[in-house]
Amino acid sequence: MLDVGCALGDAIPVWRGYYPDAELFGCDVAEVCIARCIQQFGKLAKFFKAGFEDLRGKWDVIYCSNVLEHFETPAAIAEVLLRHCKILYVMTPYRELRGGHVLTADGSSFHVVSLFRETFDSIPGATVRSRVIRAPGAWSLPWSREIEWQLHRVLCPSLGPPPRQIVYTITSG
Repeated sequence: MLDVGCALGDAIPVWRGYYPDAELFGCDVAEVCIARCIQQFGKLAKFFKAGFEDLRGKWDVIYCSNVLEHFETPAAIAEVLLRHCKILYVMTPYRELRGGHVLTADGSSFHVVSLFRETFDSIPGATVRSRVIRAPGAWSLPWSREIEWQLHRVLCPSLGPPPRQIVYTITSG
């Protein structure tokens, strides 16, 4: 399994716990992140510096968590990643809005695109399944904050639903 955009490698110990015999890899474009991953988790996985277009090789699974919302063309990137795996898992914020509007690359945020259930439907020959989840610590709120959010929504309906994550399972063929 390859974790694309692994950042500081925090998911690697989790994956190792679930799959103790799996061959794990992580990649990121930031050299400083890869150096830290090697130092902290080098016994659990192999790490290398690479962007989406730099990938060489095939993996059974590619996992890409909280990365694609930073790019204007998430479906095109997913299509590239899918060429290197059997199964692509993508996790991103779900229906993230700014001021009630979908995100754009206007320089006001690191997140530049809102992702919806149909975001990856345009990938030729791909089968896409999705599931919306709570993911406290990632993009969703812990229960206590979610209750607070729901109470605020009563007073201010424009807040919309509480933040969620969406997990896509994308396969080709």
